Amino acid sequence: MTVSEIVARYEEQGYVMSFGVEPDRHLRCGACNTASDASGVPVEAMARAEGPSDPADMAIVAIVRCPWCSVSGVLVAGFGPLASGEDADVVAALPDQRE
Repeated sequence: MTVSEIVARYEEQGYVMSFGVEPDRHLRCGACNTASDASGVPVEAMARAEGPSDPADMAIVAIVRCPWCSVSGVLVAGFGPLASGEDADVVAALPDQRE
């Protein structure tokens, strides 16, 4: 699946808020605009995508929950050899709380 397909699937499930990667392994909540350390932002669901023409073009699409306002939303971050340092730091710090 592509990133767009995964995001669309999560949006169909009601996860329409987005989270953004910030420096120093922080995520910014699109609902309350608070930046939180990724280690305190629980992952509720996650899927991996690879670029259709380049498998090295990898990303994760995760449902994360803001520790401040409790809104859950979509985070898209790169991982693998071509990921930015900020994306790699965030992905490594996220606490996976999936069942």
